Amino acid sequence: MAAEYDFDAYLAEARALPFKLRVSKDEVISIDPPNAETMLLIDEATTARRTMALLCGDQWKRVHELVKDRDGKIIEKLAGDLRDHFGLSGNSPGG
Repeated sequence: MAAEYDFDAYLAEARALPFKLRVSKDEVISIDPPNAETMLLIDEATTARRTMALLCGDQWKRVHELVKDRDGKIIEKLAGDLRDHFGLSGNSPGG
């Protein structure tokens, strides 16, 4: 007999919280979890810039302003934390 899976169970499990990036005492950037289409685009992305733009969504412009002139390790660490938080790296998702 073939196994049967429940789509509602997938929906219930897929409740990632936004990634909150504190920039200053008064500013927190909230990055929403990627939807299914964005996940597919991330999988197809061939550059770090495109991957970050997809991960950050409508917050990419602000995030880019913050990191563009900084040490490259910063964006590398941020990308890893985003992937971990949203469960894209095989690690447990945050939130």
